[in-house]
Amino acid sequence: MTGAWAVKNPQVNPANIVIVYYVSFFKYQVQQELSGTLANLCSDVDQVREEIKEECEALVAQHEHLLKAQTRSKTLRNKAGWLAAELDSFSKTFLSSPVAHNGNGAA
Repeated sequence: MTGAWAVKNPQVNPANIVIVYYVSFFKYQVQQELSGTLANLCSDVDQVREEIKEECEALVAQHEHLLKAQTRSKTLRNKAGWLAAELDSFSKTFLSSPVAHNGNGAA
């Protein structure tokens, strides 16, 4: 199309035609490079997004595991407190009672 336009317009310098052609060609090349770069960036973003999603899922699972461990730990601590109180009560009731005398002064 550029050549046909130049033939109809004899005032156009042939060097300008070459420049217009190369500018169009380089514009196309730049667009191709940018398209490829954009495709690569989109692919990288998708890959990183997937990795982040997997890491988040792993962290959620780990968090749930830690919450269960915390709940179990609190339960065991409460049971330990209860057992300590029961042991203390048992000790006071059965182990700390005064020694009975048998009447002859011997223990």
